[in-house]
Amino acid sequence: MNGGSQPHDRAMKAQLLEHALEISGAATWEWDIAADSMRYSPNLPRVWGLDPEEFARAGFLALSRRLHPDDRRAYLSAHRDLREGRRMDIVYRGRNDRGVYRWYREVGQTEAENLRVGTVVDVTALKSAEANLALALDVAELGWWSVDLEARTHIWSPRARAIWGVSLDAPARYRTWRERVYPADRDTLIDLVAFPGTRGSHVYRVVRDDGTLRHVREEFRIERDAMGLATRLFATVQDMTEVERARLAAEAANRAKSDFLAMISHELRTPLNGVVGTLDLIEDSPLDPQQQRWAQIARGSAESLIAIVDDLLDLAKLDAGKLGLSQAGFDPCVTLAAAVESQRARAQARGLTLEFDRGEDLPVRVAGDSGRLRQIVVNLIGNAIKFTDRGGVSVTLTGAREADGFWRLTIAVADTGIGMDDATLKQLFSPFFQADASSTRKRGGTGLGLAICKRLTEAMGGGISAESAPGVGSVFRFWVRVPEI
Repeated sequence: MNGGSQPHDRAMKAQLLEHALEISGAATWEWDIAADSMRYSPNLPRVWGLDPEEFARAGFLALSRRLHPDDRRAYLSAHRDLREGRRMDIVYRGRNDRGVYRWYREVGQTEAENLRVGTVVDVTALKSAEANLALALDVAELGWWSVDLEARTHIWSPRARAIWGVSLDAPARYRTWRERVYPADRDTLIDLVAFPGTRGSHVYRVVRDDGTLRHVREEFRIERDAMGLATRLFATVQDMTEVERARLAAEAANRAKSDFLAMISHELRTPLNGVVGTLDLIEDSPLDPQQQRWAQIARGSAESLIAIVDDLLDLAKLDAGKLGLSQAGFDPCVTLAAAVESQRARAQARGLTLEFDRGEDLPVRVAGDSGRLRQIVVNLIGNAIKFTDRGGVSVTLTGAREADGFWRLTIAVADTGIGMDDATLKQLFSPFFQADASSTRKRGGTGLGLAICKRLTEAMGGGISAESAPGVGSVFRFWVRVPEI
């Protein structure tokens, strides 16, 4: 009974093997060296793209006649090595019946003294993907390296070697690379073997053999086994030297601009203060009505210039990171009420109402820079008054206690003014941006106030936003985080 089932079992196994080969796209062959005969799986001609009848007549000669000229010598040499008992693993091109060259990988080994076995797989898609990847890396000017921790092998791409300053014939060894890393950066490098994640990046400098210093960025990925141990490391390598130089140059230019603005602002403010002081003396002296009006115009112009200079000075300090914020105690309700009250005369002069409302749950005393908070509110109220012809402006203060003991104070300034479209809102907080040239000539302004407000709110742990529609009005809302004391 068991003996009768053996042919059936062999047939089943053969059928399963044939199905497996069909699914995998691989074909197999056996080479009897003593008899100089070949046996192969039924799908081998199809894998090679050859006519089955031609292949049945000519056998492997049908393929040898179709090998790419550049690959024929290596292919025949690999088969001679296989005959002599050495393992064969070769990738080559063969022309199919449609006249198209495709890539194949063929692996063969010794099964018995006179028996060699092998597999053939069409790897055209893989070679195409490799070519596309190589092209993408070349376009992006990226090198790469790979380390197989189990086999202890290192592979470095030519571009990675060029970035590091390592010659093409130098062995790919960890020590060769590490010796080129700038000494001060060696301790900052991530230990990829001990790294707990699967991907990340680090930046370091290398010193080439010619003494030049290059800035390098690596994006790495780590493959792990079932136990979580690293088995393979892969990384892309990018030369960031020119980017770093551009960054340093931009920072230097920004510092120079900020220093220049700060110096000019200081030099302008001193004589302007003298002008305002002199106008105080003139206004206190006997003047006829015409002279009094001229003095008031001069004072208004001088104060406008001082406001512009102050804005420039604040922007320069913010750009340079030199604008310090105090942490004195203050009552936010009192500070906001005083800021609103300081703008009441301006609102009344334009026939506008100005209201202040506060929420119920608010801290009595917090720590922060009340002067800068007042500056933001005054700026927003001033803008609202400037761009509102009828109706009024309202200011609302609300607060919310957060889990870490801080308060989030939210201040909203709403008006019934001319409003803005979406395109204007997107650029509203950019330095020197002005919504409309004609409006600016009519209403004045430098386009710095809102940019400064944005930077100040961010420095105070908050932010600012605006909602508006043409002809409806605007609502500016900002928030800051302050600790209660």
